Amino acid sequence: MNTQAVEETVSVQAGQSDKDQRSFIETLRGTGDVVFVDKEVHWDLELGAISRRM
Repeated sequence: MNTQAVEETVSVQAGQSDKDQRSFIETLRGTGDVVFVDKEVHWDLELGAISRRM
């Protein structure tokens, strides 16, 4: 994750956008620092481990 870019983007947008999780995820999407998993996963598996395999 490019934390520097995320921090700068969030800092710039903090006064302009809603301060909720949905807008934060959209900010991450804009910087390319979010991964969406479309495939169904088993409830008993760790999603982090699955995403590292992708």
